[in-house]
Amino acid sequence: MFFWKLKHRRKKRYMVFLNGLLKVRFPDFQDQLTVTVDNLSDMSATLHADRIFLNGRHLIALHQRPELNLRIPLPDGVFESKIEIRWYRWLTEKNIFEIGTRFTDILKENQLIVDKTIHRLQATHA
Repeated sequence: MFFWKLKHRRKKRYMVFLNGLLKVRFPDFQDQLTVTVDNLSDMSATLHADRIFLNGRHLIALHQRPELNLRIPLPDGVFESKIEIRWYRWLTEKNIFEIGTRFTDILKENQLIVDKTIHRLQATHA
């Protein structure tokens, strides 16, 4: 089982409980969604949200996919990155959506903020 995890997940994820804001921009509409970050690595995050539809539009639309920007306040600064949704599922027992994301186009200063946070998490989980 250890090898399976290594093979499919190259970067270790850390369990966290952080508030975040997902900014959603369609060509003719924009909104934001409050999310909880429940898992974090230097390349991705797992989010919890109470909805995946905004103004009748799906976050994972096949046509006219929205631009998604995640903002997470962290101890070393505010991390911001464009994201893409890799998967999602409905968690019946928690009555929320779990959304797997990957960071894209991370600016160097934002990468440093998340790297410092990951380093702190590594130290506390060692």
